[in-house]
Amino acid sequence: RHGFVGELTFFPHGKDQHEACSRGVIDATFSCEVPALVHLDRLPGLTLTASPGELGDIALVVPADSDIHGVADLRGRSIAVLGGASSELLLDQWLADAGLARGRDVVGEMHGGIGETAVAAVTSGAADAAVLWDPWLTRAQQQHGLRVVHAAPFWSVVALYDGRIEDETQYH
Repeated sequence: RHGFVGELTFFPHGKDQHEACSRGVIDATFSCEVPALVHLDRLPGLTLTASPGELGDIALVVPADSDIHGVADLRGRSIAVLGGASSELLLDQWLADAGLARGRDVVGEMHGGIGETAVAAVTSGAADAAVLWDPWLTRAQQQHGLRVVHAAPFWSVVALYDGRIEDETQYH
């Protein structure tokens, strides 16, 4: 409608996206909150122009019959963490708010960006809980009946680089 032709480029990691933007390969990008903060710090030409809203949630989940009912109940337990700066920062904040810390009071097992392995860890009993983000969170709740103990929204952002898009409203 606006004469704009987009090309979908998948970046497995925020670092890959950052490098493409800094090389000038990407004019505008859709990202989530924590990678965007890193980009803001490292790319002087970056401008956040919109937030389409929540991508879903990031949540601490447990099996439905678990005796874990709050973050404080995680002391001495293991947590499978779907990797990503947002999930790690939230987990560390939730733990700190409960007087706990990863490595000292709970064991955090990192699962990179592969949600299936974090889900498998909690559903098989290899981990007592998991921190998941959507779409894995919703899928795991639907397929495995996992119960949410604590959650926060997962926000998306649109960013433009070095003025390479003349009319951002066309892009949005």
